[in-house]
Amino acid sequence: MKAAVLVEDLFDERELVYPYYRLRELGFEVDLVGPELREYRGKSGLAVKATRDARSALQEDYIVLWIPGGYAPDRLRRSRDVLEPRQEGGWEGCGGCGVSRPVGSHLRRPGEG
Repeated sequence: MKAAVLVEDLFDERELVYPYYRLRELGFEVDLVGPELREYRGKSGLAVKATRDARSALQEDYIVLWIPGGYAPDRLRRSRDVLEPRQEGGWEGCGGCGVSRPVGSHLRRPGEG
């Protein structure tokens, strides 16, 4: 079983680290997927290195796609390398395109923790 956790600068560390380890505990092979293969920094300064680039990774058959909060989702939605494979690959949550695979994210209203 494979899971992808999308990373981009200014991700919320709690929303990346906890799901990452929970997925591993459940037996998933977890890839950290960024628009590019490089290091990304969270809102509090935690650095993680993408293990896969989005262009190639999101063509694969992941069971789970997790998008941590912070400012990362805003930055990710501007990346063609993230959006195009998702829309072509049939991921739910890609703007109502009538697709079948689940996407998870954690979002809060403005002003919440």
